[in-house]
Amino acid sequence: MKKGLKIALIAVLILFLFAIVFIVLKPFLARGKLFEGYYLAYEVNNDKETCTITKHISLGAKEVTIPEQIGRYRVTEIGEYAFANRQKLTGISMPTGITTIRMGAFYKCSGLLEITIPKSVTSIGSYAFYGCSGLTSIALSENIKAIGAGAFDGCTRLVTVTVPTSALYALPADNAITTVVINGGTDIGNYAFRNFKHLTNITIPPSVETMGFGVFQGCQNITTATIPTCATNEIPKNALTHLVVNGGTHIPEKAFLYAPNLTNVTISNSVQSIGNMAFTGCYKLVEVYNFSSIDIQKGDVGNGGIGRYARNIYTSTNEKSKTWIDEDGYLFFEDGEVCYLLGYIGKETNLVLPQDCNGKSYVIHQYAFYNNEYLTALTLPEGVLGIEGYAFYHCTELVDIILPDGLMNIGEYAFADCTKLTQVSFGKNLAMIGEFLFEDCNNLTSVHFRGTTMEWNSVDKGYNWIYYAPVEEIVCADGVIALN
Repeated sequence: MKKGLKIALIAVLILFLFAIVFIVLKPFLARGKLFEGYYLAYEVNNDKETCTITKHISLGAKEVTIPEQIGRYRVTEIGEYAFANRQKLTGISMPTGITTIRMGAFYKCSGLLEITIPKSVTSIGSYAFYGCSGLTSIALSENIKAIGAGAFDGCTRLVTVTVPTSALYALPADNAITTVVINGGTDIGNYAFRNFKHLTNITIPPSVETMGFGVFQGCQNITTATIPTCATNEIPKNALTHLVVNGGTHIPEKAFLYAPNLTNVTISNSVQSIGNMAFTGCYKLVEVYNFSSIDIQKGDVGNGGIGRYARNIYTSTNEKSKTWIDEDGYLFFEDGEVCYLLGYIGKETNLVLPQDCNGKSYVIHQYAFYNNEYLTALTLPEGVLGIEGYAFYHCTELVDIILPDGLMNIGEYAFADCTKLTQVSFGKNLAMIGEFLFEDCNNLTSVHFRGTTMEWNSVDKGYNWIYYAPVEEIVCADGVIALN
């Protein structure tokens, strides 16, 4: 009896061991192929000509190249969770011929840095790339027809995205995306980019004809936009510096009314008309590339005012833009020896302006800091030769300012309505100040001039330059001059 029980226990143990071995070796017992550093298991599809990758087993390789064919079977699908949790995997290359990436195929491949998705792919399953937190870019072709929920959730480091409109809703809401290129589709749905707080560059193709509500709600950092006319009323304007209108026939009226930092606009040959006031108040719009049949001239207030403040109108792509942004967020226009500081798109409130413009002195452009209600302090270097009209108009938090000795000319209304401005110091080489320079500077009580009284009297002063400011005298290096 005891002997029989012992034999039975041994038999059960042997069966248990066989089961364990079977479970461990099951992936290898399925159809599969061994590659250098990894093993791919697969299943033959119903057509008996193609196959699906069902499992990846790492043998040390950090990069995987999926073959076009295994044996006589063409690889057309990546199966559910085939590469799931392969955290040490850094790169995957897929061949043309893959049509489907199924649910969770690359689930939590957190070490994945890059992946090539071929144009043949038309379907991506739910959570296919969920938790791929190492990915910084993705590119999906316009052939994508279906994409599952949460396909890219958890891809928190995505920076650059190229996708058709059909894939937009699958992009993660909590992301670091700065650049989006839409490469196909006709419609963009409601709130497609809502709260993409880091988005700075957007490209929408001419094929897009309709836009939903609130497409760019909360996207206040877009600086560069390539868009058709249907998107011109949707794009946020505050940070926008470069605009390309690449499709559509009519730019709506007031589309870019008072866009404060817009410096460069390109109008494609499809555009036939520009609505009233479309570019009114775009004081920094110094360059226009005109490839349309519309007659746009410098200084012209017609055509929505697009040429009103232009310094250059280009009709050829051979003409290179002369506007640029330095590393600190200062906008410049540089044409030969002429250089203008157009403005500032950074976040600082206490500004020390650049020493020079590529080694040259520069002029602060008209309206450069217009209506900047956050600017509290300002330091101008010796390289500043002039300040044009309205440059600091309504900078209501600016308290005091010291102007450099190299500054010679200050335009009209340059500091008007700076209601907290209390003191100003002029440099000794000042030659001209414009009319109504300090209009409504109600707290300005101290004005210094670092030259002599004789030099101050020789300064060309515009009409009512001190209008509605309580200052009563000019303190010069050698004396005081009372104001009437």
